[in-house]
Formats: sequence, C-alpha cells, structure tokens
Amino acid sequence: MAVNCIVVEVSWRRSFNEGTHCDANTKLKNQLIGSDTGDMVCLQGCRYGSFRSNIIGSMRFYCTDFSDQEDWTSGESTLVYTFPESSNHFYQFGFTGNAWIGTIRNGGGNWELRTTASLTIRNDTGKMNSSPKTVMQPIIRLQHGCNHTITIPDFLKLLHWQEITNRNINYIYKVSDPDNDDVRCRWATSDRSECGGICNSFRGAEMHERECIISYSPNWIGWFAAAVQIEDFNSTESLEALSSVSLQFLVVVFQATTKCASKPTFVEPSRIGGSCIGIPFNTTYFDQIVSRSGSLNVRIREIQTASPQGMAESRIDLYDEREWYVNISWTPGIGQAGPHLFCFTALDSNR
Repeated sequence: MAVNCIVVEVSWRRSFNEGTHCDANTKLKNQLIGSDTGDMVCLQGCRYGSFRSNIIGSMRFYCTDFSDQEDWTSGESTLVYTFPESSNHFYQFGFTGNAWIGTIRNGGGNWELRTTASLTIRNDTGKMNSSPKTVMQPIIRLQHGCNHTITIPDFLKLLHWQEITNRNINYIYKVSDPDNDDVRCRWATSDRSECGGICNSFRGAEMHERECIISYSPNWIGWFAAAVQIEDFNSTESLEALSSVSLQFLVVVFQATTKCASKPTFVEPSRIGGSCIGIPFNTTYFDQIVSRSGSLNVRIREIQTASPQGMAESRIDLYDEREWYVNISWTPGIGQAGPHLFCFTALDSNR
C-alpha cells in the first residue's frame, strides 16, 4: 500500500452555482467550497471491488482566486489516498464531467482530465517521483491578427519560505519539477482518454514539446479549449515518462483596433523578473502589483492572480496616469512550508 497526497488545482465558472461562487469574504473564511462538483477517481491500478471504493476524494476546494470581469473561481485542495499494490506501480486517476461552456468552437461538452503517476522508489534519487507543477489562469485572451506564444515552462513567480526564484510576464507561466527532471509538454489525446470533448478544439496551435511552448496565429474569433499533458523524464534521452499531469484552459480570441504590441505591462514597484522572495516563519508578506496600460484611452480592468491558499488581494485602484495597482498580503500557515507558485496577469479594456 502507498499513501499519497494529490494536490488539485481547479477552476469553475463563478456563477455556475452557489457552491462555486467566491469573493474576498470566501477567501477570508478559508472553508471548502464546490459541493456537488464531482469526485477524483482512481482509473487504473486500483483493484477495489466497486466504483465507490475507487473514489479518491471530493473535488471541493479552497478558493484562492476569482475574477469579477471573467466570471471564474479558482482554488486548490489536497487529497490523501492509499493506493493498493500493483505490478508496475503506475496509477492513473482523473476527473470527468459534462459542463464545458457552450461557446467553445470545435468541441466542448464532456471534460476528462487524466493523470499518470509512478509510485515506485527511483534508483537515481532514492525516493518516489514528484510530478511537475504549474500555475495558470483559467482564461487566456489573444488578439486576432497577431502572433502569440504561450510559454508553459518559463517565467514564474515562486514564493518559498527560504529560497525562491521568481519571474513574471503576461501569459507566460512556469512548470517546475521538484526532482529537476526533464519536463516536456504534449497535446492530450483522445486515444488515451485525456481530453473528453476538447481534444481538437485548439486547432492551428503548434506545440513545441521540448520547450513546452505553444505558437498560435489565430484565424478565427471566439472561444477555444486547450488540453495539455505535462510530463517529466529522468533524462533528456529518456522516452518513458515518469508521470503525466493534465493542464486544461480556455483561450478567447478577440478583435481589437490596437497594435499587437499594445499590451499591459508591469512597472515599478512591481517586482522584476528573477526576483527572490523569502518569507520567514510567523511573518506576513506584503507587496504591490502595478500594471500600465498599453495605450491611451485604455484602462486596466483587473489584475488577475494565481496565488497560494490564504493570500489576500485588495480591490484595483488608480496608481498614476495609465497605471492601476493592487496590494497583496500573505501569512503562510505552518502546513505551507515549502515552495509556492504565484503569477499574475493584467486584463485591460481592449480584452
């Protein structure tokens, strides 16, 4: 038997039902929300006698972030589950349902997320493998007529109790691997039951697997869904993944009259890319995020975050000409020692 903790990050339409609504008071209460949103289930490697006994845990979660402008709620939870012995120590678990938004082009309807993990002790590290980790906003907005790059494995903001690296750029996120393995990304596929009804939604996008970079020059306006599998390998030559983690998000392509380079930027006193943030025990971390609009007559509507549990964020307010800001604060709990990913993006009135 192997007892494991599975950290789940999930996003819902904020107005889907009362259970998925989150605001500043919800975050302050720090209570599980999302009742009746479903269960995480062991799909392979668990030989228990009934479907019910293969349920790993409820998909209820602690709200970490929300968006008034885009109507989403995000959060996380940790599930503890005892996996039975198996011949190869590989297990698959996932989450299925049927409630993708109805406006998705080239797909929608059913969702399916499937993660594969190896629970055997590694010869090279002497411990069990740790899967890659990433953070991401649930919706990415791309301007029609422009060339875009979504870089999953670079530029993050990482909060750690003692040592951290941090970078931040609009719509660029970070995959980190605790074992420093070689991390690659690929499209999820229907033959592996990894993507439900969105396997071919993000057509025309090109995945650069070794770099985990998506290149996209949109030809259509509207909503799309992207389904990605993030995998770690013990070397650059290895062809067998140690684990495979699902990442799914929405992409909306919009029409605008502004230039492609006219995007929001982050300015001082926002921390620059590569900053390091160490948070000692029993202290509160304070910071300020300031975003500047890309052109005149365009305002910053929202500064969106993907943050650790318990981080607080103020309402957005005017900072200077064409600049808006939010204040953030975080007092980590005793159980939050270790690395935490934190990223932020700005949503302007063009998007």
